Amino acid sequence: MRAGLTLGLLCSAGGLGAQAVPPVGQVPNVSPPTAGEILRTPPAPPTAPTVSVRSRGAMVAGPCPEGIANSPLRMALKGVDFTAPGGAPLPPQIAALLAGVGAGLDGSERPLADVCTLRDAATAALARGRYVAVVQVPEQTLGDGRLKLTVVTARIAELRVRGDPGRSQGRLEALLGRLKALDPLNEADAERVLLLASDIPGISVNLELRPSPTGRPGEVIGEVAIERTAGSLLFNAVNTGSQQIGRWSGLVRGELFGLTGMADRSFVALFSTADFKEQQVVQGGHEFGIGSKGFRVGATATYAWTSPSIDNAGAGFDLASRSLLMQFQASYPVLRSTNRNIRMAAGLDYTDQRVRAGILPINLDKLRTLFLRADGEFQERPVLGLAPAWRVGGTLELRKGIAALGATRPGQISGTAVPTRFEGDGQAFVVRGGVNGEARLRFGPASPYAVTFAGDVRGQWTNKPLLAFDEFAVGNLTMGRGYDPGATSGDRAIGASGELRVGKPQPQGRNDLALEALGFFDWVKIRNLDSTNFERDRTLKSVGGGVRATWGARTRLDVTYARPLDKALEIDNDRAPARVLVSLTVRALPWR
Repeated sequence: MRAGLTLGLLCSAGGLGAQAVPPVGQVPNVSPPTAGEILRTPPAPPTAPTVSVRSRGAMVAGPCPEGIANSPLRMALKGVDFTAPGGAPLPPQIAALLAGVGAGLDGSERPLADVCTLRDAATAALARGRYVAVVQVPEQTLGDGRLKLTVVTARIAELRVRGDPGRSQGRLEALLGRLKALDPLNEADAERVLLLASDIPGISVNLELRPSPTGRPGEVIGEVAIERTAGSLLFNAVNTGSQQIGRWSGLVRGELFGLTGMADRSFVALFSTADFKEQQVVQGGHEFGIGSKGFRVGATATYAWTSPSIDNAGAGFDLASRSLLMQFQASYPVLRSTNRNIRMAAGLDYTDQRVRAGILPINLDKLRTLFLRADGEFQERPVLGLAPAWRVGGTLELRKGIAALGATRPGQISGTAVPTRFEGDGQAFVVRGGVNGEARLRFGPASPYAVTFAGDVRGQWTNKPLLAFDEFAVGNLTMGRGYDPGATSGDRAIGASGELRVGKPQPQGRNDLALEALGFFDWVKIRNLDSTNFERDRTLKSVGGGVRATWGARTRLDVTYARPLDKALEIDNDRAPARVLVSLTVRALPWR
C-alpha cells in the first residue's frame, strides 16, 4: 500500500510549537509521490513516417520475351541453374533463396512459356527476401533440359545527398557510407542503416534508388533526402492527478538536437500543478551516440517538490516531500527495422526521497538500483500510410537494489526518519514486464477507418517487501483509470486493460483530423508482502469510455469517463468516485 505517516512520529511533533497534528484516527494516508507522478511522460502526437527505401524502377526486368511467352513449342525441363552475370556463382544468401525454384521439374515436357513462370517465381523469391534484383533469361539452348537464368543484384555505385545534416554531418556520412558496402543490396539492410541514421535526434532520412547511367549490370544511384530539425517543444495539460497533489497540472518539455555533433539530444522539462504549490518537477538530461551502430549512453536528473493538501489535517500542519532521481543508462538496438525492433538497455537508478512534517524528518528512502531491460515491438509493415493491422509490443526489466552509495538498509532509522515501509528492502530483486498489442479490422482494404481491439498486460514480481518508490502503484498514470495515482499499491501485481475503439486510428496528413471512440475495462490485482499491511490482497476494477482526437502530428486530445468499481483502500467506506479525465498534448515545435 502507499505508506501512511507513522502515528508515533507525528504525535512527537506535538512538542514543536509551529506544528499542528491531525487528531488520532484521522492520520492521513500520505507518502512520497509515485514514480509516475514524478516522471511524467505525456502521450506523444503521431510521429513522422518511418524511413523508406524506394527501389521501384531502379532495376526493371521487363516483360517476358514475346517469342517465349506465346510460343507453341514444348520442351523437357529437368531443373534450373542460376548464375550471376558472366556465369559467376551467386552469393550464398541469394542461392539459398532460389533453391526451391524449379524443384518440381522432373524432365517431362512443358510449354516453353513455363520459362517465364520460372523467371517470375525467382523474381518473387528475391522480392520476399527484399533483395533489389532482376532475373533475366539469356539466349541458350535447352538440349540438356536445364534452364539457365541470370540474376543481377543491385549495388549502390554512387550516393547523392540532398539536405543539410548540420553538425551531424560526419556521423551521418559514416552511416550512409555503409549503404555502398551492401552488395547484394537488400532493402531490410538498407532500412536498418537509414533507421540508425534517423535515430540521430533531429534527423530524418529517406532513400530512393535510380538506374545508373553507366549501364553496368546491377549499378544503381542512391539519392538520400535529409531533413533536419533543430529542436522540439511540447506542452501537456492533464487532470489525472490526485486530490492531495492536485487534479490539474501542466508540463512543458524542450529539446535541442545536435549541439555537439555526437548524435546528441539535450532536454529540459518543467512540470507544475495548477496552483503552483502542491507539486513542481524539474527534469534535465543529455544522451549521445557512440560509433555508428546505434549504441547510446545518457543521464537524466529529476528533482520534485511536493506539498500535498490534506483535508483532515489540523490547522498549520505542513507536510512536504523532496525527491531526487538520477538515471544513467546505455542502450543498443539488437534488431532495427521498420516493423521489428528490439532494444536492450542497462543502467543505474539513484533515488532519494524525504518526507518532513514541518522541520521534523519522518521518512527517508535511498535506493540504488541496477537494471537490465529489453523492449520490443513488432507490427505489420506500413501500408499506404495506414495504421498497422496488428501490433505487438513488450518489455521485460530486471532490477536489483545494491547496498552502496548510501542506500537505505531494511529498518534503518536516521534520526527521526524511518523508511516509508519499515520492512521494505531496498536491495530486493524485482521483475517487471508487460505486453501490449492492437488488432484492427479495416472498413475496407485501403480505408483509414477501423475497429481496433487493444490490450495491455503489466505485472511486477519481487521476493521481498519493497520501499514505497518501487511498489506497483495503481491509478490513472499506470493501470486502473479512475483511481487517483498511487491510490493503493503492491509489492507484487498483475494488471490488464482492454479497449474497443471505432474510428480513424491516425491522421492521413498534416492537417487531417482523426477521431476514435473507445470503451475500456481495467483490472488490477496487488499483493503486499509485509506482515502488518491491511492491503494484503486487493483487486480493483474500473470501466469507462471516451473519445480521442488527433490533428496531424501536432495535437492529441483524450477525454475519458472512468468509473472505479471498488474502494481505493480496503479501509475506505465508499468506492472512489467516477471522474472525467482530460489530457491535451500539443507539439508546438516543429509545427508541421
